[in-house]
Amino acid sequence: MKVTKFFKSIAIVMVIAITLTCVPNVSAKARPKLNKKKVTMTVGTTVKLKMRNTKKKVKWSSSKKSVATVSKKGKVTGKKAGTAKITAKIGKKRWQCKVTVKAKKVIIAKKTIKQRIETVLKTNGWSDYDSTYGSNYTLSRYTPTDSGSRTTKLEYYPSSGDIRIYEIWDVGSTTAISGITIQNLNDKYCEVSFLEQTALGFGTGLMDKQNAGSMDSVVFDFYTFKQSELKDVEEITVMMVTYAMADFNLMMNQYGETITHRDLGFVF
Repeated sequence: MKVTKFFKSIAIVMVIAITLTCVPNVSAKARPKLNKKKVTMTVGTTVKLKMRNTKKKVKWSSSKKSVATVSKKGKVTGKKAGTAKITAKIGKKRWQCKVTVKAKKVIIAKKTIKQRIETVLKTNGWSDYDSTYGSNYTLSRYTPTDSGSRTTKLEYYPSSGDIRIYEIWDVGSTTAISGITIQNLNDKYCEVSFLEQTALGFGTGLMDKQNAGSMDSVVFDFYTFKQSELKDVEEITVMMVTYAMADFNLMMNQYGETITHRDLGFVF
């Protein structure tokens, strides 16, 4: 009896062993799939789509070629903003990827102070020509006074980038003209001139822009008026430039610009 049970046990173990060795070692084959289901891209860029787990030939197509195109090898190119579906087809089976194309970000270069001034003058002023300095855009502001009038004239010269501001005072039969020339906004000094035809004559020199409010900010190194009149003329010039800068601020503000005399480097 015991022997019978022993052989029976051996037989069972052998059957199990044979059964296990006869079971084929078959692993499940991976199914084909698309590497991306959703893609976000910008106009002009490309994205590569491909089918995985298959070596069969893939046929690619786009639901909206105006938005995104796809090549025979699955390269998607964004054409314009919108959405499209890219389809990969193998036989009768299809896989799709939703493509969202966004417009390129347009980076607008920030205009310089001089370019902004040029735009104001070009849009709201007029074109002019100076025999010495050439073509320019001009804008002026006229203000009547108790004793006559004063006019602030702003000029921009595109060829050189120079800004010229003139303050013209008409008092009776006398006309005084003060002018400043700004080449580099960051310069500490700018050229300054004064002209009074009937008596005081003509003078040129420099103005300390960073100390423009001081009566000592203008120094003439060339002048035709008397030495005794020099200090008075320099102080009058400071006053005229001060008025000119105030009108410059008003003109810029009138036409929607936030530029002020400070942007030209003047500190009062």
